[in-house]
Amino acid sequence: MESATARIFFRFGHIGEGFHGSQMQPGLRTAQGELLDIFYKCKFIDNNKAIQMASRTDAGVNVRQNGGIVDMKRSKWDPMGEKGFMKAVRDRLPGDMALFDAMEVEETWLPRRNATRTYLYRLEAVEKWKQPDLVDFKNWCQIFVGEHNWSNFSRVEEGKTYVREVLECDPWVDENRIIGFKIIGTAFVWNQVRRVASALVGLSNGTHDFEKVKAALHQPNQYIDLGLCPPDWLTLWDVEWDNIPTIGAEIPALTKPIGVFKRWLELAKLEQKQMLHTSWSTTGS
Repeated sequence: MESATARIFFRFGHIGEGFHGSQMQPGLRTAQGELLDIFYKCKFIDNNKAIQMASRTDAGVNVRQNGGIVDMKRSKWDPMGEKGFMKAVRDRLPGDMALFDAMEVEETWLPRRNATRTYLYRLEAVEKWKQPDLVDFKNWCQIFVGEHNWSNFSRVEEGKTYVREVLECDPWVDENRIIGFKIIGTAFVWNQVRRVASALVGLSNGTHDFEKVKAALHQPNQYIDLGLCPPDWLTLWDVEWDNIPTIGAEIPALTKPIGVFKRWLELAKLEQKQMLHTSWSTTGS
């Protein structure tokens, strides 16, 4: 007997500054809350239905592409399919969000499984950053690759595991100028990328030495605090899944700091948003 609901996988993005993160928070605007409201107004779901997302993001973090699932009424999905779903949602979608696609998946399929996540962090917008030698920076990035216990790179909570694998960590460059870094993994602990960013900033200006950063990574039972960079310059660039076609986008080369740094920061914040809008416009989102 066919189920009364259809599990729909969809991909979306949002501009971080307008949201208090991705996950529902009472009384605050979140990406999950915005989508739930739209799905309810479209009569896809009852108001007590939840959305499961591939990746959770903090307030202020930009998201070029994330993914989620919603179990919606089959009586709604079957007659309209992806085309009708996309039109109904896009008609109600605010300008600081994007919707890429929608498709039915198996009723047991979950977006957090078998996913690879790519983050970008723009280090040159952090005030204490000092441009290092590119070869040195590549070596610093490489120490984060592999499976590690990331306790010193997350807020520790009892009963949680902090072992995660980083598949790649590489410079994000424009010729020889370091814009920041790209990091790819199957899963991340809370604030992991922002703490890696802080470690790299500390290495660049001499606040941290190489041995201290390695100790923080390889000696998780010894508490070592390397700091936390702001969320403004973090972007969840991509999430990819097995057997789901990718929606790729070229990582851009952004403008270098010029003039008064604080004035340039305001321009850089606009560029963070432009980076996403440009990508969304080329994918028809």
